[in-house]
Amino acid sequence: MIFIFALLIPKATIRENILWANAKATESEIWEALKKSEAKDFQTHLPKGIAIVSNRGNNISGGGRRRIALARALIRNPQLLILDEATNANDDKMKE
Repeated sequence: MIFIFALLIPKATIRENILWANAKATESEIWEALKKSEAKDFQTHLPKGIAIVSNRGNNISGGGRRRIALARALIRNPQLLILDEATNANDDKMKE
């Protein structure tokens, strides 16, 4: 389940936040999950130093945190995924 207030692991990289859900995921699986969650472009455009999540994740936008949380959920290949308004801050293109 992905909640509207997505929580990330503080002081961890975005990669580590995704691997938390599936420690055995390969690099290609990580990038595929980032792509599916529309976080791939977001991730590659982060300024240096922001790849580490701050204590409360305030250095990443709400939409960015939700995209990372969605990638973390997708890396597990769930049969069912419940979203609690997880897309409310995303643009219409992503909602399709």
